[in-house]
Amino acid sequence: MPTTDFQSLLTTIGVRLSQSIKARLRSGLVRPTTNKAGATLVKSAKLLNSIHYQVAGNRVLVGTNLAYARIQHEGGTITPRHARFLAIPLCPEASVRKPRDFDHTFIAKGVIFQKIEGKEPRPLYALKRSVKLPARPFLFLDDPTRDTLRDLVAAYVNQHLHAGAH
Repeated sequence: MPTTDFQSLLTTIGVRLSQSIKARLRSGLVRPTTNKAGATLVKSAKLLNSIHYQVAGNRVLVGTNLAYARIQHEGGTITPRHARFLAIPLCPEASVRKPRDFDHTFIAKGVIFQKIEGKEPRPLYALKRSVKLPARPFLFLDDPTRDTLRDLVAAYVNQHLHAGAH
């Protein structure tokens, strides 16, 4: 029976910690912020929805399986792997398409533009050899959550100490 109680405690810890991380992301508490409106790291909610926990033996593992999560958390430099430049979207449409998906494009001063008949060329992408991302830590145990988890563990220990005394 104590093993089941202990597994339940670990599950509760995993749930509380993953909820705390998700709440931090949703609330826009991740720093430094982006220049755009909205919560940093939550544009598509893919990262947010990937936060999970797993009970493994007597441990609780909390994290994400997304490849880009680490560089968002720790920061670093991104360089192109299969091209000479990174294409940084400059408009919403470019965020969901690739540069080759657009017709009538040209490059000038490090920017891919689209020619539109009767209008000014529209900037689609900035071309960069690398981009340095600042660290935006989001996978950590904050003080209020630490206090909550400490109380949960203390209650578990007290319950089992008193149960063993009888």
